[in-house]
Order: sequence, then structure tokens, then C-alpha cells
Amino acid sequence: DGPDTPSTLFSPFVEDEVIAEPILGGLFPFAAPLLLPSDPDCVADLLDAPGRTYLGSTQLSRLKKALLASDATFKIIVNNTPLSELLFLPYDRWEGYGAERADFVAFLEESFAPGEVLTTDFHTNLAIARPGFTELVVGPIATSTFGSAVLSQLPPELAFLADSIFGLLDLLIDGVNGAGSVLGSDADAFSYAVVEVFEEAGQPRLRATVRGDGDYASGDNDPAKVVDLFSFELP
Repeated sequence: DGPDTPSTLFSPFVEDEVIAEPILGGLFPFAAPLLLPSDPDCVADLLDAPGRTYLGSTQLSRLKKALLASDATFKIIVNNTPLSELLFLPYDRWEGYGAERADFVAFLEESFAPGEVLTTDFHTNLAIARPGFTELVVGPIATSTFGSAVLSQLPPELAFLADSIFGLLDLLIDGVNGAGSVLGSDADAFSYAVVEVFEEAGQPRLRATVRGDGDYASGDNDPAKVVDLFSFELP
């Protein structure tokens, strides 16, 4: 369980509020109540505590050694929860284990490129480019989407704001992870990803394509409506 933050919808990290203000400009006063940080001491003493581990030292060490020993052209980590910063309720994924996450991200930035992290569990479709690796979050295929979860929290008369909210979240995620980091996004589609390795001009490349159908969750089960939502390549 995370710390008691009843007034915080998104993240307990004060840095997110600092990043959000220049991005949102005149809209910031309206978003500020959603971004109020929890007690900074709580973040430092609990979420960022060095002894708070997500993998544990033995498993993290084994993972690093395996990645260093691999001579694969493209290294891929299959990851169950997002490694990138996504702002929304971070307590039960990498963001909630700040010290270990910082150590692992620094390792990936130095030793992993070109690599890809394939991730699930966030019920959205999102590709984020970071120094040294690209993370692709895909899903869901059988439960509610992140988009429908957001819509369920809005009064019916405000449902028209959903697309604006998704766009705002993309801007915030882009700001937190580095400008230009969001390569593709779709918050409200059942989906899957196709990862292909191919050769172009004598050089190996990796392409990831997210495919889905935004109407599938509503019961309109037509395979012909499955389309490419977005795609990106690694050199």
C-alpha cells in the first residue's frame, strides 16, 4: 500500500508539479489540485528508501549480468509493470521503488542500447523513448482500458473532455521523461504488439507495431476493424 494521499489523484512526487506548471501554462491552476504532492519526507523515507526493493538485490544482479553477457543485436526485457514515469498511482510499480529504479535506469542507459522494454499492466498503449532504451506499454486485451477507467470517473456531461485529458496526460508524461519521448499513444483500445527484426540497407533494425480496435471493448468484435495504432523503429 502507498502512503495516505487522499488529495492526490496522480503522483506524490513534488517534481511532477514543477514539471507540469510550464507545460500547462494557464491551465495549471485547474490541474494543480490533481498534482498536489504528499509529504516529501514520506517520499524520501518510504518510496525512495534504499532498502525498498522491487526485484531484490539477487535478482537485480542476475538480470544485469545476463544483459551484459548477451551479444544479441537487440536486447529485450519483458517487464510486468512500467519502468518509465507515468504519474498515475505509482506505488505498486517501479516508480514506487525510487532508489532501485534509479540504479536500474542508469544501468540501462549506460549498457543496454539499443534495447527495448516490453511492458503490460497499465491498460494503455504507450511508447516512450529514453536514453539507452525504448519502453513499449501495451494492453489490455481482456479487461477495461485506461481510457474507460478515466471516463468512468467523469460525470456524463463532461465525457467530451476525455480526449483532452488523454492529450494532457501525454504532455505530462512527455515532460517527465524528456521532451519528445512519447512516440505513440492510445489510451482506449484493446490491443497487442507485433515486434519484427529485419534488415534495411544491410543494417539490422527492430520495428514494434501496436495494433488494436477502439470499438472492441464495446462488443463490436470485428477483426476487420483492427488497425495499426502506431509504430516505431530502433536502429
